[in-house]
Amino acid sequence: MSWQNVELPGLIVQMMRSTDDRVYQQGAQRVSRILAEALPVIPVAYYTQHTAASKRVLNFSFDPYERNYRIAEMQFTEP
Repeated sequence: MSWQNVELPGLIVQMMRSTDDRVYQQGAQRVSRILAEALPVIPVAYYTQHTAASKRVLNFSFDPYERNYRIAEMQFTEP
């Protein structure tokens, strides 16, 4: 589609090479912002995933691809 951004390839390379979680998270935020502002493709439909867990649930984690709900890892605390 001929969309280009001069900053994006360097950010992705920096994220791939970094072992610092903070650098990766900042890069991911910037990449997301670039894509959201430029909209190189127009989304026909999309959604935002929302999750919630009671304070009684221990070891809850979220799989953004919704392939694993990790139920075996969760536990309930006593009320």
